[in-house]
Amino acid sequence: MLLPLFLLLKRRTSNNTYGGGLIMADVYVTLQVMPTSPDVSMDTLRDAVSEKITAFGGRVTEHAVKPFAFGLQSLEIVFVMPEEKGDLEPLEKDIAGLGDVESVQVVRVSRAFG
Repeated sequence: MLLPLFLLLKRRTSNNTYGGGLIMADVYVTLQVMPTSPDVSMDTLRDAVSEKITAFGGRVTEHAVKPFAFGLQSLEIVFVMPEEKGDLEPLEKDIAGLGDVESVQVVRVSRAFG
């Protein structure tokens, strides 16, 4: 009889930040944030988005400003968060509520066991 994968995983130790239990993966998320205009300071926008991610329980690992179209640039931010945190929609709404943000899109989500 084959056991489901989650039954085969070792338990985390009590000193783990997730507080024990079955091993859960970390989730790496890439967000694309579009500013309202080319005049928006991308450094200020990056700092504001990073604060929202940190308050959500994530940790920013990378960020890049990429050309989009007609002089407009997009901000791509990669962050890691515990898988059990779950849905990203509250974070997307929180970031979309910033004054200089036109839109927020989840570009990529990947799991990393560790």
